[in-house]
Amino acid sequence: MKIALALRSFGPHRGDLGAFTFELARRLVSVKNDVHVVAEDFSVGDVELPVVAHRIRATRSPLRRAAAAEAELDSIGADVVHDLGLTWCADVHTSPVGSPTRMWNSQLTGTPWWRRPFKRLGSRLNPRFGQRAELARRQLEDSDAIIVAESEMVANDYRSLHGIAEDRIRVVHTGIDIKKFSPHVRKLRRETTRRKLGIDGKTILLLSLMEESQQGTWKTTFRALRRLVAKQVPVALVLATSEGMGPVERLADRFNVAKHVQIIDKVSDRIPFYAAADALLAPTLYSPFGAAVLEAAACGLPCITTQQNGVSELLTDGTDGYVLERFSAVDLVERIKSLGDSSRLERMGRAARRTAMAHPFDRSVARLLQIYEEVAETRGGKHILAIPNRSGRTSPARRAA
Repeated sequence: MKIALALRSFGPHRGDLGAFTFELARRLVSVKNDVHVVAEDFSVGDVELPVVAHRIRATRSPLRRAAAAEAELDSIGADVVHDLGLTWCADVHTSPVGSPTRMWNSQLTGTPWWRRPFKRLGSRLNPRFGQRAELARRQLEDSDAIIVAESEMVANDYRSLHGIAEDRIRVVHTGIDIKKFSPHVRKLRRETTRRKLGIDGKTILLLSLMEESQQGTWKTTFRALRRLVAKQVPVALVLATSEGMGPVERLADRFNVAKHVQIIDKVSDRIPFYAAADALLAPTLYSPFGAAVLEAAACGLPCITTQQNGVSELLTDGTDGYVLERFSAVDLVERIKSLGDSSRLERMGRAARRTAMAHPFDRSVARLLQIYEEVAETRGGKHILAIPNRSGRTSPARRAA
């Protein structure tokens, strides 16, 4: 089968989406598919993967980018096109942000009330914001593509907020490599990494991966950390990010917890940090599916997250992690304090590993292949192009694959 994957940045070091699509392409090639990738950016060295790369011209305009991808996809003649946020031209679409409406509402929730009118006004005046909204509308509502939701939470958002018909939605949880992410890494790298971080064995070490979806939660996190320090609970927080986070550093100073917080930027390999930590902290206001939670779980780490994280539907509160109904400093303090019980922490770590093992990456690939085959069979070997007309609506145009 000739399969085309479309996304903005492709490669193992191009963020979670780029890494996921890179691994997906690798697995698809291994089962004898002809894989083409359309993207604006490719990592150096990706030529080692036997896929056909189609680079489109870089632009800041989401709609121009989508149109360029459409033209490139038209020349490929794929049996199935799977878009991952780049264009409206697809048979299968996965949004990297889940529901854009829900994401926007969550960002407002994380904004102080007095700033919300300015944030709304700024979005209306920002042309790229309007273009992103228009692109999302065409991808979700003005197309007959199969919509892949990363969680039941996102699927429910598509139904209730976007009016997507039930027969267009498929839920595919993002699996992880349970061999690469394993409790063995903790035995091999835990002590070495903790020494490098200057953290002793008695300190509860929390790991958090910096994501945009967490930006509205740091005040609560640092408030909880300050209370734990006041109670003389030995605790430290490592924030691993691919970029610098000056505002969070200043916030840690403001809450007088900077001595207990380490921000480590340009992190390309999370495994040493999974090995060193006692738990993963994922305080998100909205995340379609926090795959890092499963990665950490596979390494034997329980997670503290919220019900607004799609991956939380795979967890059992109090067994393999903690799922908070509301993210408050009081609740967070109690959950972190409980991690000081080494026997409880060990039990939760074993349960987390079992949870992760039920969701291997190969299962996700197999499910996506079923969807691709369903599309190819249903559409009789024809690829449907969603061509926008001047009104902004789209009309299907068939061409032979």
